[in-house]
Amino acid sequence: MMTRMLKMTLACLLIAPLPVAAEMIELNKRFVLPVAAIDATSFEVVENNGAGAAHMWCGASIYARKVLGQRDADLYLKVARGPSKKFSGRKGVVFTVEPLANAVAQNSFSLRQVGSTHSVSASHIVCRDNREVFIRLDSGAVLRR
Repeated sequence: MMTRMLKMTLACLLIAPLPVAAEMIELNKRFVLPVAAIDATSFEVVENNGAGAAHMWCGASIYARKVLGQRDADLYLKVARGPSKKFSGRKGVVFTVEPLANAVAQNSFSLRQVGSTHSVSASHIVCRDNREVFIRLDSGAVLRR
């Protein structure tokens, strides 16, 4: 009986830290999102490392600010999440800083509704909560907020 109880106790002690360790890994996850220019005002942000919508909008704001020099512009979702235009077998989203006729201000950071819009500043604020978001340009350069 004692041996069985000892085994159960040891098993619980070994398993108990796993969820905490998994959470810590997730909190420290680094997202390096490939970004490719489509034209002078549009670009594609490609999913990577399990990045979600907030990470993608953050990546779009980094590109708009650092590459396009657009700090006070609005970002528009030009092409919803789907097959990447530039990277075969990947999912991506096309953003633009050029106003769209079907623009709709959103309260959430969705990747599914074409015309969704947020200011570059609002999208960049999301980066504060996602400090480990980086973008990788076609040139190989890696940029951070």
